[in-house]
Amino acid sequence: GSQAQESMLRRLIKACDKGLSRLQRTDWAKAKNPIHLAVLTLKPRSEVIEYVIGKDLACASLLGRHQPRVVRLDASPARIAELVAAFRTSAVAPLTRGNLGDTSYRAPLSDLYTILIKPFERELAEADIVYIVPHGILHRLPFQALIDTEGQYLIEKIGVAYAPSLNVLRHCREANTGRRNSLLAVANPDTDMGKLPATEDEAA
Repeated sequence: GSQAQESMLRRLIKACDKGLSRLQRTDWAKAKNPIHLAVLTLKPRSEVIEYVIGKDLACASLLGRHQPRVVRLDASPARIAELVAAFRTSAVAPLTRGNLGDTSYRAPLSDLYTILIKPFERELAEADIVYIVPHGILHRLPFQALIDTEGQYLIEKIGVAYAPSLNVLRHCREANTGRRNSLLAVANPDTDMGKLPATEDEAA
């Protein structure tokens, strides 16, 4: 019932507050926790947003060069799933003369920006890249396509990268020494899905 949901919410907020308090007291130079180590491997002007989509609540935590923050997202998991499904339905619809120029996909992307990104706009405004750690239905959402209140896509404002977890992000950052001077690029493969000639220019 409602009392059980309220009790669960109070426990979640209490746990988030305790975790945030520990993060705020962290001496980053001596950090040993995997989360802290992941933050230490970030380049300057980088931020990480990790999402947790539960049964009844959705939360997000921001880690990076700013003070860590944990927020409860202003939408239920069901509403978030509904918006992701609405975007995907409109995005994969076959292109016909009747729906040419259809922009119905923009509404859910705008709503999702407000829910998922807007709480962290201040920190992201000073960053060059944001690493997204999605959860649940958010694995099916291209965050770079989210649209802000000015009609700009997120990718137009900041670089977007993904990681399955903070641990994986840390290992990738540590393994990337930046010393490689060669690159293998593959484009326009011979498949039964048709040719993609423009990818040759992209690879070049």
